[in-house]
This record gives sequence, C-alpha cells and structure tokens, in this order.
Amino acid sequence: VGWGYTRQVQAARMPPKRKAATRPAKRNVRTKAIDGASVSSEPAVWTVARLGAKSKQQRKAEHGDRSRQTKTLCGRLALRREGVVGEASVNPNFLGRLLGMTHRVKDYNSYRSRGHAGRFEAGTNDRAVMVTSMAAYDELRSAIGAEHAPLIEDGDLGENILLRGPSATASERAGDGRLAVGSWLRIGSSVLEVTEANNPCYRFNTQPWAAAAKERWGSGSPDGPEKWFRNLKCPLNNEHFPGVRGWLCRVVEEGEVAVGDAAGLLPDD
Repeated sequence: VGWGYTRQVQAARMPPKRKAATRPAKRNVRTKAIDGASVSSEPAVWTVARLGAKSKQQRKAEHGDRSRQTKTLCGRLALRREGVVGEASVNPNFLGRLLGMTHRVKDYNSYRSRGHAGRFEAGTNDRAVMVTSMAAYDELRSAIGAEHAPLIEDGDLGENILLRGPSATASERAGDGRLAVGSWLRIGSSVLEVTEANNPCYRFNTQPWAAAAKERWGSGSPDGPEKWFRNLKCPLNNEHFPGVRGWLCRVVEEGEVAVGDAAGLLPDD
C-alpha cells in the first residue's frame, strides 16, 4: 500500500477541527479565538498545581455543612458545562498511585445546587468550576502569621483548580493580563469564562487554622467573630480583596485538565 493511500486513510480518521468558541451575542462583547490562539503575553503561561473534587456522598460522610471545604485530590478533571468530574486515586498512598487505581468523583456544591434567591438560579452553570491562585494562599499565610501559616494547606479554600502564576487579587478590568470577571481562560483542553469573584464561607470555621484566624480578625469583624473573614484586614474579605477566595467560572468549551497542564488568558480579538 502506497504512502499516499495511507495518508488518505489517516486523514479520513482524523476528527473534524472544532470551531473557535465565541461569546453569546447577547453579552455584547468581543469574541475570542480559541483554537490556535496564543495566550496573552502578560502573564505568559501559568500552570496547574492542584486539582480537586468532592462528591455529595463524601460531603455527607464528613457531616455535610460542617465538613471542610477541602476537596479530594485528583490527578485529572473533566470540565463539563454542568460541573466537574474528577479522577482520584482509590488509595492515595504510594502503592495506590503506582498501580494507577482510580475512581470517578462527581463534584458537588450544596449552595450552587440550592440556588440563592436574587443572586443565582439553582444548579446554574455560571458557578460550575472554582479556580484559585497559589498567590492567594501566599497572601493568607503571610497575613495569619508564621506560627499558624503551616496549618493552611493547598486546597483549603475549596477550589477545583489551583493555578501557579496568577496574582492573588482581581484586576480592575478584563484584558490587562490578570484575572477579572469576564476573563476567558484556557486550561488544558478546556476554556472557562470567569463569572464571579467567590465569597468566603462560614465553613472556613471547620479548618484547622480557623481558631488562629478568629483570634487575629474576629474582634474587628462587623458581623462578629464567627465571621472573622468580614474583617477589612482579612485577605478573604471579598469586598476589599476580590479574587483571594477564588473565581467562579462557566465552561465555554468542555475538555480535560491534568496537574502540570498549562493555562493562560485568551486575548481579545
């Protein structure tokens, strides 16, 4: 069989190229080219440092609303418009990872599932994925003090995707090389749109470092010590430091992401 015939067969088996995703016209903003587009040069390229998901069953086993927000460590996530599905080790020890024994973890968020009157509908796709930066953890550890900083572990803010590279706080507008509401983000083979800077949650009080946070910021909180994260000096105060708690996103283009994958902002056309 000739080389020309082999190339024809290979070409016939190749999946068709996907069209570049565009924003819905009703949003009245510019479209972004996706396939083949280079990420913006500022910042250059970010990387995926950690992935996580937590199932409804696991959340229930950990006492529901009293459970920690830290999600199960995953090696890979499938990002779907309706939410996240993770691939986690059956046994997270060395042998389990070596043998590659994994199980499927469908991420569950009770608040998103119930909805919030006047804010968002139950099950909204605009809150399908949560993204946080390593810089946010650096800010929180620095603010809480050296004695308690080691208690804060990556994943404690409840994110699905932890990125190394983005700044901790929001930019004032989309398009300046930093995360902001309206930014489009390529992660792995998927594309996300940032829809909201996430708010802190009372479930932070279940974290091992909560007592230290309450001691440092509780007395200055306008809503009382239990909501220490409302203190104006606390990095998790979303009104003064939007983005430190992370970003909620909708999935524009479904795909997969693995630890170590590149990520970056998509430029405006």
